Amino acid sequence: MSLFAFKSERDSERYPLLKRILSIVLLISIVMSIFLLSACRRNEQVIDGSLVYTSFYPVYDLTKSVAEGTDIHIDILMPAEQDPHMWEPTPRDLQKLAVADMLIVNGANMEERWLAGIRESLPNLKIVDLSENVDLITYKGQASLGEFQYMVKLDLVGNRVYPIEFGHTHEEFMRIAFIKTDGQEKKEDMIDYAKAVMLDQGETVEQYSLIEVENEKVYQMKMGHTSGMMYYQVPESGSYYLISDRLSEALLSYRLLEEEGGEDLPVEVILTGSTSSLDKTTYDPHSWMSTINAKIYLNAINQSLAAFYPHYSKKFNRNKVRMVNELALLEHEFKDKFAAKENKVFVVTHYAYAYLARDFGLDQYPLQGLTSMGSISLHTLRRAIAFCRENHVSKIFYEAKGNSRDAYTIAWEIGGDADTLNSMEFVSKSEEVRYIDIMRDNLERLEQSMR
Repeated sequence: MSLFAFKSERDSERYPLLKRILSIVLLISIVMSIFLLSACRRNEQVIDGSLVYTSFYPVYDLTKSVAEGTDIHIDILMPAEQDPHMWEPTPRDLQKLAVADMLIVNGANMEERWLAGIRESLPNLKIVDLSENVDLITYKGQASLGEFQYMVKLDLVGNRVYPIEFGHTHEEFMRIAFIKTDGQEKKEDMIDYAKAVMLDQGETVEQYSLIEVENEKVYQMKMGHTSGMMYYQVPESGSYYLISDRLSEALLSYRLLEEEGGEDLPVEVILTGSTSSLDKTTYDPHSWMSTINAKIYLNAINQSLAAFYPHYSKKFNRNKVRMVNELALLEHEFKDKFAAKENKVFVVTHYAYAYLARDFGLDQYPLQGLTSMGSISLHTLRRAIAFCRENHVSKIFYEAKGNSRDAYTIAWEIGGDADTLNSMEFVSKSEEVRYIDIMRDNLERLEQSMR
């Protein structure tokens, strides 16, 4: 025993408080040692090259299917029950990725809000974008500064509040401006003048705000994943030009209304179409909702994993071939079933099934102003009911784990029913359900609704 140890022991006998303190210090030292040893072992597993993160559930399940039978750990970066359109990683998530071999994402702008930050923070992390080789559904997105896509002339009453109704969208902003007119200008001159006005980025305005319009001022209206409203009023009655950097289309739909829940505002269309060929092209991000795309995804996953873990390449390939064959059989089965249908329209609250519809020759009708999470206006409700009656639609689909109230309201009005479709956006790995089983269930529900 050392002199120090002997003295400490002797002193501890004299001083009971010192003895207790030494015991606590010893206990803390033991706990810290166990913690550090555990952390080192976790790091050893990572260093062995066995950790792959995926962005959210469908990417996770397809990746897990290819890696089945190996010791590679596949995990999901996004926490369960989060909206993948809106979620962003935390510093803790960056720490997870810092010890991973790769990150596999859907792409098609699905992870656009945070992926650039990951690339910048972790430049050595291998990132696999599964959508790179698929045929994406594209839309004309936001116009460049100084350009616009839509221009109308309309008569407005001063200090009266007018609403703009927005449908479900994955876009972030829409820019508008108002220009008061005396009606004497030429159309060509007005377009050039409006281009100069739209050079301004604009003041950012939150959803459900009231814009007190200033002449020739640009407003950058913030969008959201759900449907929404914006309100505006002009200071004096008269004729105005309204300029927008976006057309109303499926990915960002909007309507100018006389009043909330009312009819469309009468307008004279001056220009509908881009003033520039440089406008941003955007994508429908739900590209995983396609069995054809899923087969392409499986090939990309197989190649990426095999490049990193070559000793498992044969196993990856066998798993990939098995999954591709299962998907091919599913496609063949339901293409025959849908081919026999006369009416191939289906009505959904969540705009997520355009790729599935394209695969099987169906016609998705996402109800404007409807989402799996938002409520609808009375006007949208009336339009939905009229459309369903006109097209003999008896079933309204809403998002699994989403709000069913509006779907059942419409179903009750048309004497029909409501049912779920699953976009897989809110599935967690604890549910242990396969991608292909979810797709089969979706297709069966759609096929049964069209009988």
